[in-house]
Amino acid sequence: MGTWHVPADVLATSGFTISPKADVVGALGALTVPRTPEQRAFQAAHGAAFAAWLADQPVAGDLVRSSFRPRVGERPGWLADYLCLPPAVPDPGFEQEIALVAGLGDDDMRSDLLETTGRPLAPALLEPGLRDTAVALLRWLWTHTLETDWPRRERLLRADIVSRTAQLASATRVGRGAARPWSAPPVGGRWPPANQPLRSPRPRVGVQLGAQVRAE
Repeated sequence: MGTWHVPADVLATSGFTISPKADVVGALGALTVPRTPEQRAFQAAHGAAFAAWLADQPVAGDLVRSSFRPRVGERPGWLADYLCLPPAVPDPGFEQEIALVAGLGDDDMRSDLLETTGRPLAPALLEPGLRDTAVALLRWLWTHTLETDWPRRERLLRADIVSRTAQLASATRVGRGAARPWSAPPVGGRWPPANQPLRSPRPRVGVQLGAQVRAE
């Protein structure tokens, strides 16, 4: 269990970035468990092609099923680390982000999936080439569902950043509480109390926010 203490001054000097891979992960969620009208429309447009691709890639199907852990009671949901590696540079391109996944090893992937699912992995995921399957999955999602629409999506995201930055700048109370009216809650669907630090069961990936940040 990790606890991150992020002071208000560090949060105030933080910035937003745009991640094509984050939209790819959103596309994967929409194709597997659509919850909103927009996600259902996305699945209607791309679901048949994705199902056909998975039928030819059985290891990818096992990988998808092991990459998400649903919330059950007080046990939080979880997303496999390889899907949410922090970008190495501001405003990365898709190729820069997928290079981070390509830099993982098969054993890294298996350890990630074991912690995500909490159960033994399917035999196919124990075979060599798991990392390559993950790269192929993300690349298929990008090229077949998002790449041609990315310029429009990016324009909308940049407009949203301008709006959110203005709201944060005008907030009378700087900090997590002031950001809550328009920011999404963490995995699990609920924010902790305003003065309680955010906790991650697996703080494996280091995120440099400033000298005043400390982890426990």
